[in-house]
Formats: sequence, C-alpha cells, structure tokens
Amino acid sequence: MSKKRGHNEGSISKRKDGLWTSVATVGRKPDGSLRRRTFYGKTRKEVNDKLQKALADLQNGKYVDKNKILVKDWLEKWLWTYKSSVLKPKTFSSYKMLVDVYINNSLAYIPIQDLCTNDIQEMIVKLTSEGLSSRTVKYTCTVLSGALEQAIKNNLINTNVCRNAVLPQQVKRREARVMSQEDQEKFINSIKGHRLFCAFLLLLSTGCRIGELLALKYENVNWDEGFIKISQTLQRIETTFDKKWLYNKCWGKEIELYKKI
Repeated sequence: MSKKRGHNEGSISKRKDGLWTSVATVGRKPDGSLRRRTFYGKTRKEVNDKLQKALADLQNGKYVDKNKILVKDWLEKWLWTYKSSVLKPKTFSSYKMLVDVYINNSLAYIPIQDLCTNDIQEMIVKLTSEGLSSRTVKYTCTVLSGALEQAIKNNLINTNVCRNAVLPQQVKRREARVMSQEDQEKFINSIKGHRLFCAFLLLLSTGCRIGELLALKYENVNWDEGFIKISQTLQRIETTFDKKWLYNKCWGKEIELYKKI
C-alpha cells in the first residue's frame, strides 16, 4: 500500500484496488478509547474533501457520528412525516417557525441521542433573555417535547429530556380593552367615506374575525332574512410549503355560524 499525505490532510492512502481512503479521530468512546472514522473515495481529492469537512465540523462542534441523528434533522423529519398530515396549515406553520427560529438556533447540531435537560434549560434561558413571552417559550418546549416523544416511540432515544426542564412562570395577561359605545360612534363617524368603511362596520357590529371577514363572499349574505353565514376563513401562511399540499390542506371551517347585522 502506497501512502500519500498532504499538508494538514490527516492520514490518506491509496489501496491496492485503486480506492482512496482516509482516517480521522472524531472523539472518544464511552470507555475512553479513540473513535475513528474512515472515509472512502475514487480520487484523492474526493477523500480529502470528506476528511476536511469532518475536521471542520469537529472544530465547529457540528460533527455527528453517522449512526446518530441531529436535532435539526429529526425535527424536519418529524414535522413532515408525522405532523403535516394531521395539523391545519396555520398550526403547521407555527410549529415550523418555532423549530426554525427558536429550537434550531440553540440545539440544531446536537445529536438527539446526546441531548440533555441542561441543553433544554439553556435554550429556555436564552429565549427568555431575548424577550420572548413565557407563553411562547412554553409553546416552543411543547413542540420539542412532542418531537422527542415520537423519537422514543421510534427507539431513537430512551427518555424525553424536556420533562425535567423548568419553564418560566406564566405572566398574568392584561385585561382586554374594548371600545365604549361612545368611542365606537366616534370611530364610525371618522371613517365615513373610507373604502373599508363596510368592513370596519361589519367587524364592530358582528364581532367576526378578520380572517372570517376576508373570506366572505356575496352568497354568504342573506339579504331577505338579514343574516350572514360565516362558513370559512382566510389565513396567511408565512412558511413556504409544497403548493399542492398547502392547497389540499386549506379547507374552510365547515361551521354554521350566523350573526345578525
């Protein structure tokens, strides 16, 4: 076997069958012995590229054994395999936002097999220090906990490390402020002639939601009996999805809700 090594490349050699191979130390086993990873390729450059990427990932704390799954990879699989078929689009969008923006920002490159309660607690402290409400932090942990529960069922991990994390205390919500009758009359008088006058008037007089208002069609209004039938809602989905899947998932509310004008 003829060995060929370049500067800072580690151990690279060419086998008798013409295949190039390299070996790198990627950590230690539980017994303290060195853990090594072997890379193969048809060319010296191919092997060297694999080796250098592994060394760079080790340096940045992003390397994971091939038999382990990163948190970010498991969450992606969990979302699309286990949740996309059971959640409504807006709920799925909120799950994916929490994963992409909050969870992956702290835990993405940790193998789920190595995830510990301390990792979860540090994420909670970080999110809280960034100004997130206790409700959002709890919601984020609930989503992560659901993904870990599925990982247990799939025999990927043995325990849900979210269970022992200390969540922030719930802050008392402010009382809702509503417009008085006098304020409503002033508001209506101030918007007369505005192109959205009818929309504002409908919101005030019925209490319907903005999504329900925007989904109304002419046939939803019964002019003879004086009521409006709200049977669907319009939602804005922030996350990019497969268009066909999104179209099939966006159904109406299928409710019979009548409100007198």
